[in-house]
Amino acid sequence: MNSAAIPWLEVLPFLMAGLAIFLYGATLLSDELEAIGKTKADNILHKFTKKPWSAFLSGLGLTTLLDSSSLVIILLITAVNAGLVKVFSAFFVVLGSNIGTTVGSQIIALDVGKWSWVLLLIGVIIILSKKEKLRGTGYILTGIGLILFGLFLVDEATRPLREHESVVSWLKNLDNPIYGALAGGLVTLIIQSSSATVGIAIILCGQGLISLEAGIAVMMGVEIGTCSDTLLVTLGKNKAAVKVGVFHLIFNIASVIVGVLLVNQFADLTIWISGSETQKQMLANAHLLFNLMGTIVAVPILLLFFRPKEKEIAGNN
Repeated sequence: MNSAAIPWLEVLPFLMAGLAIFLYGATLLSDELEAIGKTKADNILHKFTKKPWSAFLSGLGLTTLLDSSSLVIILLITAVNAGLVKVFSAFFVVLGSNIGTTVGSQIIALDVGKWSWVLLLIGVIIILSKKEKLRGTGYILTGIGLILFGLFLVDEATRPLREHESVVSWLKNLDNPIYGALAGGLVTLIIQSSSATVGIAIILCGQGLISLEAGIAVMMGVEIGTCSDTLLVTLGKNKAAVKVGVFHLIFNIASVIVGVLLVNQFADLTIWISGSETQKQMLANAHLLFNLMGTIVAVPILLLFFRPKEKEIAGNN
């Protein structure tokens, strides 16, 4: 393993450029989807959250389409504050939204970044064609292309780091699940993008720079980091809306505490389920499995202990 100085002047420009392109692509995609789908999302939250199962599917579907759990939960909190959605139903939207975030992880793990130029080319051609009806589609394709290209740059930029003992040694600290979770939460707070943090973890895991256990710990920390902006939205909102934000935080913290304590067993389960898949795919599978298991535990608890109070909770809307 190389003990020479790390070529930061070669690594950092591409790393920062990749991250910047990813974040800009995510912002472009989110803004365009929000402009197109915000009203529709509000309508869906109002019409399709009458039953727990439909509320769950609404959260899952909207997060997959809008590519942002934060956006969906912010819209949800606003809807609860306006009395459009009951608190009991909102809890299930949150659970569905958590699982919806794992779709992006699966896409990142497929190594499609090298084909990002296709989406970028098609998207830019559509935008330059000045056809107003198609312009939104052009921006969406461009946003997705930028996200994938940004992660591709991050992947390429970090490859040289595998040869440096000091970097590998530092990253091994993330094998401690507490450190890993703190790192995931802190990075998410700084860059305000859970998708970017999970994407970087998948890349590092795929390159062998961090172990599967460390990647899982980072991913768990991301779950807590995502709560920051949704909690800020609850400021000034009514009691019912605050309950939704607090539920999101408590559910994620409880899941992460259990996950950190059982990270090795959880990694073994992921490996067993994933079979011969790559490390990238295993971490993406772990992301899905983690949120799925948390939901499986939470659903009966909500049905047993919160359903009798549904009318009382709804009355606070």
